Amino acid sequence: MILAALLSAPARAQPLPGAQKIRFAEMSGWWLAVPGAGARPAAIGLPRCDGVQPLNELDARERAMAELLQARGYHLLLPEPCSVNLHGAVDWLAARAEVDRARIVVLGWLHGGSTLLAALQHRLGPMPLQARAAVAFSPDCSLYGRTQGSYLPVAPLLILLDGPQERVPAAPCLELAKWTPKVMVQVLPESGHHAALFEFLERELR
Repeated sequence: MILAALLSAPARAQPLPGAQKIRFAEMSGWWLAVPGAGARPAAIGLPRCDGVQPLNELDARERAMAELLQARGYHLLLPEPCSVNLHGAVDWLAARAEVDRARIVVLGWLHGGSTLLAALQHRLGPMPLQARAAVAFSPDCSLYGRTQGSYLPVAPLLILLDGPQERVPAAPCLELAKWTPKVMVQVLPESGHHAALFEFLERELR
């Protein structure tokens, strides 16, 4: 989604209107808070990490999803990619009064989706990731969909793939879902991803 500007680089435009540049948990990124009283759900968005997008820019897909999340009442935290400390990001959100710490979700695109799969694994890291649900768009599942019980996510996970236009092989993700009850895979045209995402989140955050 967003590559935070290097400290020595000139200031660049906000990725979305109202975004606030922040530093947290030895990272930097952007914070988009939904105005209003009361604690609201929050999403962490993990961008690709391939150097394709210019600094602080979203591609059309990521921008549309970020705008929809805000319209649905989700605060949005967009960490700097490639060196994301997801535990630190979740802890930062959970400490904020405007965030409902029981409704923190994580989304990841491509490389960000693969980072998300690794962070959700029970056996990786000193402690489980305290997220309520997760959604990965076109991740690389090849390291995980091998045998029953080899991948145990700490939260329900929806994997959304693009069908014939998919950029990564679908078979490993489908195999992963076959072995893992907490993992669901949907192969849909990109136009169907928004509805699938919010149906999943509404179910998991009830």
